[in-house]
Amino acid sequence: MTLENFDFSVLDNSEFLEDSVREEIITPILHELGYSATGQNKIVRSKSLTHPFVYIGTIQRKINIIPDYVLYVNNEPAIVLDAKAPNENINSGANVEQAFSYAIHKEIRAWLYGLCNGRKLTIFSISDYESIADIDLVNRVGDMMKIK
Repeated sequence: MTLENFDFSVLDNSEFLEDSVREEIITPILHELGYSATGQNKIVRSKSLTHPFVYIGTIQRKINIIPDYVLYVNNEPAIVLDAKAPNENINSGANVEQAFSYAIHKEIRAWLYGLCNGRKLTIFSISDYESIADIDLVNRVGDMMKIK
């Protein structure tokens, strides 16, 4: 089990931010679940997505959005996963809306999206506002690894 020796007390350190969650928690979990940079079940990191043009007054602006991870199953986008700092809310609000916007983007169109702040991993379906899985990583690392 990937995180069984991880010291979760580091999540209380103000220097342990989103990038640390990505490297120390999410990436090991994804590797344990069989995802890698190649193959049918692959991870695409920081995929730049062109958002439809936004107008500010009469000026058209091009905006790019970048999800942390797009996970492919059998070479099809299956889930978008976004990392957040340990103090961030991943159950509702702007962070959830951000991840949802990645999942429904025309270049992705995944049915699932999730957020992880190191303490929890929350998974949503694009068809429901409530989460379909809310995994307490601090207390349930062993149980989460059984979800394969």
